[in-house]
Amino acid sequence: MKAGEGQKAVYVVNKELFRYDTTTFPAEESTISTGTRSRTATQKVCGDGQCVAGESFLNCCDDCGCLPGHECYRSSCISTAEYECRKDSDCEDGELSTEDSCTGIPKTCVHEQITDCKDGDWYCPAGCEFDADDDCDEPPAEIPGAIEEAETTPEEAEEEAITGQQESPRVSEIKITPEEVDIGGEILIEAKVIDNNGKADIAKVWFEVLELAATQGEKGEMNDKGNNGDKKAGDDIYSVTREIKDYYLDGYYHMTIFAKDQSGNQKKQQKLYKVNAGASVDEPPEDMEDCGTDMSCFVERSSDCTPAEVDFTATVEMFGTIQTYTDHYELRGLDAGRCVFYIKNKAFDIDYTDDTKQQLLDDGYSQEELDEEIAATKEMAKGMVGTDGTCLYDTNTLHNILDRWNHGNMAEDDFDKGDCSGSYF
Repeated sequence: MKAGEGQKAVYVVNKELFRYDTTTFPAEESTISTGTRSRTATQKVCGDGQCVAGESFLNCCDDCGCLPGHECYRSSCISTAEYECRKDSDCEDGELSTEDSCTGIPKTCVHEQITDCKDGDWYCPAGCEFDADDDCDEPPAEIPGAIEEAETTPEEAEEEAITGQQESPRVSEIKITPEEVDIGGEILIEAKVIDNNGKADIAKVWFEVLELAATQGEKGEMNDKGNNGDKKAGDDIYSVTREIKDYYLDGYYHMTIFAKDQSGNQKKQQKLYKVNAGASVDEPPEDMEDCGTDMSCFVERSSDCTPAEVDFTATVEMFGTIQTYTDHYELRGLDAGRCVFYIKNKAFDIDYTDDTKQQLLDDGYSQEELDEEIAATKEMAKGMVGTDGTCLYDTNTLHNILDRWNHGNMAEDDFDKGDCSGSYF
């Protein structure tokens, strides 16, 4: 800068932002020394974590981020519409022998066969033993002599005597009916248990639900006596019925069947089953009230998560852009004590403010270049239309959020306060 030249100052106003992370145009000041004098200048360095003048999602998404429905990958914004998954739990295939993950660009599900001997993953790969993997069978215990039996016929004595080397009972053919159940429903748990030393050596057969055994006591004994769900006594099929209580959340659970013999040797096998907890996150309830475009009506229903729907339109000015969107909201009732909130974008438009347009022209953009960038921004924004998602919120938290939205007060972390998933986020 020469002596006497004017200097342009760019003011950045920090304020609470909401919803979209799009192009920004703040200037970053730095001091540059030239001999004995210093000057300030605006530097544009993509990848330095600062979105400065001349940078946007079009040329530096590493610093400026992308429009909704897109993700920055290798410095370019790519559409997430073709993603098969968003997180690892979306890829659960119900097989204990695989490790399921959501990876790559575009994101896809990968189901990798477990081959390592590792404790606590509920799977024993071929070639692994108990010493290296506690999910494998314990080695048999050696006991001296025979266990004294009560008086039996010679035939029974020959069949049921427990002698020599002890082997763990074998658990197989686990069956859960139905494999997908709603809260309040009942499941029948069945498993075949055989002991080479005879049925008398089976001391106990029981089940435990891995995720709930410690916290909710979700475990119980199974029987082969023809009662409590067991269809036929003495057929080696141990059974029990169990009601699905309201402490279950929506998702998959691990049903583990244990069998133990008189010497304490035990074996376990496992099977997955699915619980649909409470309100459906996939379909709206039939008795949902239509609030039209009356957001106050919708906010009122959210106080106790009464099923309702509304179309909400808002215009937000941020990051040098004007964003206008219309979202469709639904309250779908309670799911395990949390309110199901569904959201779908119906329309989304974005434009630069007049100040931003002028700043870009002052920075050297031609009118043609500016028009092209605005057109590209609007085209990218179209990728948001039709995206949707579902959040599970504490009812009071959701009510307060919606009430603020109705009064124009939106916070950047509103969706972080719920358990949200879907292409919208």
